[in-house]
Amino acid sequence: MNFGRALTYAFQDKEWAQKLLMVAVASFVGVILSPVLIGLAAWALVLGYHADVIRGLRASQPRPLPRWDRLGERMAAGGSILTAVIVYNLPNLLPLCCLLGTGLLFNNRFLGDTFNLVLLCCLTPLLIAYNVVTWPMIALGTARYAEERNIGVYFQFTDLLVTLWGRLDITVQWMLATFFTSVVLGLIFAIPCVGWAAAPALWVPVQAYFTARLAMLVDEGGRAARSAR
Repeated sequence: MNFGRALTYAFQDKEWAQKLLMVAVASFVGVILSPVLIGLAAWALVLGYHADVIRGLRASQPRPLPRWDRLGERMAAGGSILTAVIVYNLPNLLPLCCLLGTGLLFNNRFLGDTFNLVLLCCLTPLLIAYNVVTWPMIALGTARYAEERNIGVYFQFTDLLVTLWGRLDITVQWMLATFFTSVVLGLIFAIPCVGWAAAPALWVPVQAYFTARLAMLVDEGGRAARSAR
C-alpha cells in the first residue's frame, strides 16, 4: 500500500481539476440532500465514478480518472453499490431498533434505561467485530463489481471471506491504510461547506487506489494458490 502513490497519482492527470471538481460538486449535493432522492442519486453517481476509477487502476491505464460522461450508466452502477452497502449496514441499525422496542416494553424509565445500557454493552462489541469483517468484504466486492457489473459479487460471502483470509497480511495493511486516510479525510470533512466537498473528492481517488491494490494482491494470491493445487 503506497501512500505516496495513493495521494498523488490523480494529480498526474492533466484534467484532474475539473474531474475532481465534478466529484466535489456531486458529493456536496449528496451531503446536503441525502435525506431525499436527489441526494441518493448524487451519491450513486459518485460511487459509480469511484468504481470506474478502480477499473482504470486495475487495468493500469495511464489516466485512471475517467471523464464525466455516460452519467446514466454510471449512476445505475453506483446505485447497485449503494444498495449493497446499505444491505451490509442493516445490522448496524439493530441497536436503534432495540432501543425503540424497549420504549414500548417498559413503562418504568429506570428499568428501560438499565435494559438499554446492558443491551448496548452486549451489542457494541459484536457490531465492531461485524464491521471489521465486512469492511474489507465491501471493498473487495466493489473492486470485483467494477470489473463484472454484477451486484451478486457482494453477496458471495464465503468466497470474499476465504480470499481475504488467504492474504490476511494484505487485508490488514489495507485496513490500516484506509483507517489512517479516513481519519485525515474525516478531519477535512469536519470543515463546513469546503470540507464537505473536498473530503469526498479526495476520498474517491485515494480509496480507489487502496481498493484496487487490495483486489489485485488478494485475487492474485488466490489464483496462485488454486494453481498450485
